[in-house]
Amino acid sequence: MKRIVFVALGSRGDVQPLAVIAGRMAVSDERAQVAFSSHEELSSVCQRLAPRAAFRPLAAPCFLGDSQDLENPVCVVDTKGRRRQEWIQVIQTARDADLLVCNLFAMPPCIHLADKLSVQLVVCSPSLVPYRLPDTFESVFQQELPDIWEAVMSARTCVSWQDICEWLWPIFTEAHGQFR
Repeated sequence: MKRIVFVALGSRGDVQPLAVIAGRMAVSDERAQVAFSSHEELSSVCQRLAPRAAFRPLAAPCFLGDSQDLENPVCVVDTKGRRRQEWIQVIQTARDADLLVCNLFAMPPCIHLADKLSVQLVVCSPSLVPYRLPDTFESVFQQELPDIWEAVMSARTCVSWQDICEWLWPIFTEAHGQFR
């Protein structure tokens, strides 16, 4: 039996589309064991949208910080490493996957886990990625990751340079260095 683990991080609006897909997958493929991992505070929404998927709660909250604290604003995207514990929880809840499916906020831990487990990863986004890579990304990538650059440019990988430039580039930044 194939084990498909969906991982969705972020606000309800980020999690809900993946919960709908997980729910449909759980109903349409009886041979698959479908699990859905997300923030515990969204469990009622997730279980309503994907009742046949096993819910695997993450203790980490959707939002970090206190909205009244101007020095530490509420944050969904973590650029300072405060979400590391959440990423560890993701890995713990998804390590039995034969296939990983995640949203963009869950991509950093999931892409590394999929690589480590040698399983396929599908990244889903209900909207266009709202950011672009830094202007110096290509030259820095060539200098700091020459082996990966050569492999991608010589088509020895299933990932193209276009894939990296369009949506994979954040995993090659320093914020994700500890997971690489």
